[in-house]
Amino acid sequence: MEFHLRAMFRAAVESAMPARVLPPLLEGVSGPVWLTGAGKASAGMAAAAAPMLDIRQGAVVTLRDAPVPGDIAGIDVMFASHPLPDESSREAAERMLGIARAAAAVPGATLICLLSGGGSALMSLPPSGVTGAVKAGLIRDMLAAGSPIQDINCVRRHLSRIKGGRLAAAAFPARVMTFAISDVVGDAPADIASGPSVPDPTSLAQAAHALARSGIRPHPALIEALSGPDAETPFPGDSRIGDCRFVLAASGSTALAAAAAVAPLPDVVNLGAGIVGDSRAAAAEHARLVLELRSTGRRCVILSGGETTTVIRGPGRGGSNTEFLLALAAELQGVRDIWAIAADTDGIDGRGGHAGAWFGPDLVMEPGLADKAAEFLAQSDSGSFFDQAGLLVRTGPTGTNVNDFRAIIVG
Repeated sequence: MEFHLRAMFRAAVESAMPARVLPPLLEGVSGPVWLTGAGKASAGMAAAAAPMLDIRQGAVVTLRDAPVPGDIAGIDVMFASHPLPDESSREAAERMLGIARAAAAVPGATLICLLSGGGSALMSLPPSGVTGAVKAGLIRDMLAAGSPIQDINCVRRHLSRIKGGRLAAAAFPARVMTFAISDVVGDAPADIASGPSVPDPTSLAQAAHALARSGIRPHPALIEALSGPDAETPFPGDSRIGDCRFVLAASGSTALAAAAAVAPLPDVVNLGAGIVGDSRAAAAEHARLVLELRSTGRRCVILSGGETTTVIRGPGRGGSNTEFLLALAAELQGVRDIWAIAADTDGIDGRGGHAGAWFGPDLVMEPGLADKAAEFLAQSDSGSFFDQAGLLVRTGPTGTNVNDFRAIIVG
């Protein structure tokens, strides 16, 4: 069954690869193009787009060590840090704004923006008076507090000179076309890479509420930056944004459908790509469903995606996927014929250099599993647990990102 778990994960990842999903969407694009992009899939998206477009100027920024498919004609590939921005993130943002302004100066120009998960950190330009270190510290604290990604991105948009529609505003009156591979639940355009090329439906007041919910006391420079009218992002219908089109190229739903097509059992329970909240709570809900299905004698595959969160409790190496999986194994201790996998489609699950992990009946039937799991979970060290068991899933950066993938085989 390990083969089937890995085959479903592989199908999920391959279904969202840029070379597969982007070319059909670009067939109708014509005329001179200025191209920008940010995210873990941006280099692959650029490689897929380059042969099809009349590119006058182009640059994308992606993750360091991300796979880059050779030279990409007419497009520079830049590299920056994730999940926290660095100086290269600022340089990338300034480069993208320069390309947008160049497009604005040419009648009939089109600005194309290729976005994917990770773009928020990889392209970062704080407002005047806020250093990159101060903004990075805030994002780090919100991540550690387990803040929902929608809250984090809302704050990011209002503490940026490029996010929340500001890239599109810089390109006005050029036509703006965004092609996105989504790693966010709900696939809202403003949340994918924090929406640099689309209007922002959230307000400055909502950003303040998101900060309040996190329980974090922000740096004085951040409070000042969020207090003035310049922090308000362009709303839908704003005169600073003209002709904007958004196209969703792939998402978590794409990945789950591909996995269902290669599932080892014909009965597939697809819970959708909208699972959010605490990783352990999600594991408990999945375990309850497994037990319910087992009680009826049903043999099936449970699929789900989304983005659960984990509060960092210790110095261990783990992520939301390995934490989910270890909590699930503990919940199902003693239940026979259960196999499961949980992994991030970008190939990186928290700290530790792994995509996720898997387990089979041998682990679930292990005496004392629940107590041992509790010790590792208390230190946020679920990655080490699965490493010691030889059950980690290692892919390296995949070149795409449609968020978490989970599959449970109920045999």
